[in-house]
Amino acid sequence: MADTIALIEAYLAGTMTEEEQSAFAERLSQEVELQAQMQQYQQGQAILEEAVSLRLKRQMQQMQRPSIDEISKLRPKQQAVLKPLRSQWLAWGVAAALAFLVLAAGIWWNNRSLGYQDYFEPYALASGLRGADPADQSWEYAYQQKAYEQAKAILTQIAQDEADWVEAQLYLGNIALAQHKPAEAIKPLQAVIELQSVRFQSTAEWYLLLAYWGQGDKRSAQQLAQKIAQNPQHPYLSKLKQIQGYLAD
Repeated sequence: MADTIALIEAYLAGTMTEEEQSAFAERLSQEVELQAQMQQYQQGQAILEEAVSLRLKRQMQQMQRPSIDEISKLRPKQQAVLKPLRSQWLAWGVAAALAFLVLAAGIWWNNRSLGYQDYFEPYALASGLRGADPADQSWEYAYQQKAYEQAKAILTQIAQDEADWVEAQLYLGNIALAQHKPAEAIKPLQAVIELQSVRFQSTAEWYLLLAYWGQGDKRSAQQLAQKIAQNPQHPYLSKLKQIQGYLAD
């Protein structure tokens, strides 16, 4: 178990070699137990961050001393001196705590290893399905509710000769990325690009680039980045400029 956690941490931190990251991504796309461990680890990290935030909040509250009850027990002249001081202590405590939070957040952000997840946003549905019935069994409704397995089950049933097949491949790629399975996202996104879909070509290129990056295949990501950069009208050009430095590492 400890070895698995170490592998998960290295994978998320991007400290694996390209071969190791590719092999781990392949395992992650196939092993249900490993997927569950990955989810548990990420949930644990979120709980830890929340706990740290709560502890800082309690420390801020403790800095509000002396209390009103303590001041009320003093003589009037002493109260007159301590009440404004108490306000100053409170203000200083809040300012110090906020400064600490800003500093800690800055250190954490500068030292964290960014990955494709930091730039991935699931492709939005054009309709938005406003007012949809919760009993709706369409893949669009499931996708919007982040019921990805349900949406995936429906999308994979769309035959290649159907008009919606290309769109289905784009969303299957998105689902794989949302589930932290970049290796699984590559094939459907490549299919969209190979068919030169006018509607989804540029979008598929961006998500495929993220999939390559997530899998650890930076060479393919760099090649696709060069292709996108050559098109000044590409809708994801500005997003590409934000990550080019990470692809070059």
